[in-house]
Order: sequence, then structure tokens, then C-alpha cells
Amino acid sequence: MKPLRARTRVRAPTWLLAALLIQQVTDNHGVTLHVQDPIINTTVSQDIVLAIECLCNGTPSIKWDHMSSRGIQHIIQWKAGSYLNISQSYSDRVHSYENGSIKLLNVGVKDTGFYVVTVTEEFGLTKHGTIVLNVHEILYEDFYFVAVFIAFLAAGSAVLVCFLWICNKCANIYHKKKQLKRVSSAVLILLQSNRIELSEEKQRSVGAKHGYSMATSPSPGTLLTLMFLSQTFTRKKLEALAL
Repeated sequence: MKPLRARTRVRAPTWLLAALLIQQVTDNHGVTLHVQDPIINTTVSQDIVLAIECLCNGTPSIKWDHMSSRGIQHIIQWKAGSYLNISQSYSDRVHSYENGSIKLLNVGVKDTGFYVVTVTEEFGLTKHGTIVLNVHEILYEDFYFVAVFIAFLAAGSAVLVCFLWICNKCANIYHKKKQLKRVSSAVLILLQSNRIELSEEKQRSVGAKHGYSMATSPSPGTLLTLMFLSQTFTRKKLEALAL
């Protein structure tokens, strides 16, 4: 009889250990935590939702912490139907949801960092999730817009200056052509007057051959001198008008 009693005492703790092991395996698969957006980029003054999906047996305890270069800061911790603790600095800027997500209102550059969520089941099993939040200032976008606008104005002014320069050159070319026409007409008039003088000189020479007086007729050297002076005067006048 004694050996039988010893066997029953050994079997009872074995079944108990097996039951505890099965319960532990079941508990390990009892918490499911999924982070929808691990990295979030936004600008200041926006409302951001740190979304997660949490499924577990029973009612879990959820805690959110903010980790940055300034250290770790507690945001919120709650358990549905039990308690709700919100940090004083986030009292008017955070809103919680039933699935464990939170919403941050009017974020700033100081909110940049890592957001760690901790889900604790009733039996003590915990799981963690991390979301990276990057908050950028709108000032850089405004500066970019101003830089592009200034570059556009500079390009427009450069095009306008080139257009005015081309118009000025065209006007100068037009005035020079007009002056050349005037000078050419003046040269034609001078040439015609020289031809008339030469014809008169020829008539005088013919009259001298027939016995007329040649006292008033100019000599050939004088005629050449007059022609040279008229050409020199015409050239100087052309150069002055060209300038």
C-alpha cells in the first residue's frame, strides 16, 4: 500500500506543472500589439494620431512614454473602467482611444522623438511598441517659397533688361540708318553741284578756245583743290554724324 501512495503523490505535481505550462503558453499568445505607422512626419500645429491595435484576454493596462534627448517623459496611463493618469504637461493635449491609440493636439518641435507604448495584461504579460515622430517647422517651407519667388523675380528682371537693351540697340541702328540716308542725300547734292561747276568750267574753256576771255576761269589746280576740300568736308561730316 505504501508504494501506491508514493506514486499518487508524485503524479499530482506533474499534472499541475503541465497545466501551468499550458496556461503560460496560452498567455504568451494572448497579447497582440500592432503599430500602424512606425514613422510619422508632420509639421508644427498639427494634430497627430499615434495609432495601434491591441488585442488581449481581459482588460489591459496601457502606458505611453515620450523618449527624446531631454529624457523620458510620462504621457498617459490608463485601464478601461479602472483608472486614468495623465501627465500635467499633456493634460490638455492628449486624447485616448479604446484600442490603445492616443491623439496629440497642436504638436511642436519639442514633441519630436520616440513614443513607446507598453501594454500589460492582467496576468502580468507585457508588450512594447515604438513610434518615431518627426515634427518640422513651417518656416523652412516659407523660406523655400520666398527663395523661389525671389529667383523668379531676378529671372524676370534679367529678361526685361535684355529686352530693353535689344530695343535700345534697334533704336540706335534705326537712327544711324536715318542719319546715313541724310548724309547720302547731302553727298549727292554736293556731287551734283560739283558736276554743275565742272560743266560750267568746260563751257568756259570752250569759250576761251573761241576767243573769249579766260581771266575769270579757274585753273585745273584750283578745281582739284576745291574737289579735295569738298570730299574732306563730306568725310568729316559723315564721321561726325556716325559718332
